[in-house]
Amino acid sequence: MNKRVNLLFIIALFFSAVEVHADWKKYESDSFVIISDERERSVIKWANDLETVRSLAELLFQVRAPTASESKLIIFIFNKNKDYSDLLDTSNVAGFYYQGINQPYMVIGPRSQQEVLFHEFTHYLTSYRSNAQTPTWLEEGLAETLSTVSVNFDEVKFGGAPNRISGFETHGGRPIPLARLLSDIYETDRTKANAYYATAWVFYKLIWMSDDEDLDAAFSNYLEVYRSGERDPEILAGSFSTSSDDMDQRISRVARRPRGTVLEAIYELPLNKVRPETIELKKTDLTDNDFYTAIAPFLLDIKNYDKINQFLNPENSRDRPLSNAFYALARDETLSIERDYMENLVGITDPNLEEYLSVYSQKEQSRYYSLLSRYFYPEYLEASYDFAQQAIVLDSANVEALLKLCLISLKRREFSSAKSYIDQAASLSIQNDEVIGISALASLLLGDQDLLKKSTDQWKSYFKHNENASDYSETISLFYNVGTEFIKADLIENTPVESDVVEDILRAGSGVRFYDLSGLKPFLQVVLEKI
Repeated sequence: MNKRVNLLFIIALFFSAVEVHADWKKYESDSFVIISDERERSVIKWANDLETVRSLAELLFQVRAPTASESKLIIFIFNKNKDYSDLLDTSNVAGFYYQGINQPYMVIGPRSQQEVLFHEFTHYLTSYRSNAQTPTWLEEGLAETLSTVSVNFDEVKFGGAPNRISGFETHGGRPIPLARLLSDIYETDRTKANAYYATAWVFYKLIWMSDDEDLDAAFSNYLEVYRSGERDPEILAGSFSTSSDDMDQRISRVARRPRGTVLEAIYELPLNKVRPETIELKKTDLTDNDFYTAIAPFLLDIKNYDKINQFLNPENSRDRPLSNAFYALARDETLSIERDYMENLVGITDPNLEEYLSVYSQKEQSRYYSLLSRYFYPEYLEASYDFAQQAIVLDSANVEALLKLCLISLKRREFSSAKSYIDQAASLSIQNDEVIGISALASLLLGDQDLLKKSTDQWKSYFKHNENASDYSETISLFYNVGTEFIKADLIENTPVESDVVEDILRAGSGVRFYDLSGLKPFLQVVLEKI
């Protein structure tokens, strides 16, 4: 499943009660963290092989992989199908990639683990902190190509047919039509979905591994048209300088008779030319509470507060302020709690708080304070602001805290500060839906046309795979057009400080879920009334 899987779908996955009793361990390298109950030998091999996939992507496919200095990828790998299916409440998703607020995540089930692991890792490599607009089929074609990587002793092999090539057999032996492949929307039917992935791989390999100069030129023209914002599949198909029928026949011919074509090629490289040395992993045993605390940020990002309430038990655990902060915030989202209870639960006034926090890393301590900032916003702005500032002191890349500082600065009419905070947040995590929404909102109040374009471009990209993608595209375009007119009107600069424009927009914006069309149109009406 792709990194931008529909958020509402993910939320629906996390619904049943979960009891996880496993020997969880954390393996940490310079660039990612694996949390797994799989055999240690398997995890260590996968960790090294992931670095091989990273190196191949950079070496052969011009992928700019994230650096070790950026937020680490968190990977959960499940050994037991019951644990995984209970957690996800589904057997249809073998794994997925998700861009969180503060870090990216991968969740991998017990089926076809290596293939799924490499596939989803490719999505991370090609998308995390990337502003490139990549067609869905192209990214999936590369992901399927790298899913076949095999590392044995001193040799790396890749390029063979992925398991999903069998999808043709359940689709009448035919690839899906080119126009459908270029539509940027996933198939929801499982049979057609497998054929989609298989066709993406065939088309990707046909183009990327071919020495056909005419095809290369046509592909370059297609990318130029796509990145100009065009999404009509027929126009995109025509940008290849040939008819859809001709291209469909070419793909089908190669898929049916791969012998002697580029589709049959398997590539072999010496391991020391790709990844010269093994990586160092720091291993830590995890208690159940450690595991629950580790997965809580992911559950919080997908807004599944009930699962956090089920996982975390704060009673008699004053030495676990981070766990308690996750629990308190989740409980407040599902059942409002008193401020005194909150303060006691998270230990704000406890004289031993500093000692309790010392067991956590600086990033974890920063997350603790950003959770408090979220809890106290917007009723207690001073407290929310102070906690967000403490979070930033501990971790300047805490996007959650930056978002709160931006919103509070907007409320205070401190526009230069707000711009600084939202620019930092957008530079760190513009692919996250919450960052996209707040940056779009802030762009209006800051009069920032560049930020408006950047956020709406990413917004379209985030929802390009949704079955309602055309509706989202239309609504986001409307948001951009209305926002442009609002910025031109320069209402913030040309009205008195006591003007209610800022407060009205913030109040309306706070109720908007930027993945929900129903909330966007009433918000746009509020903006229109101010122009």
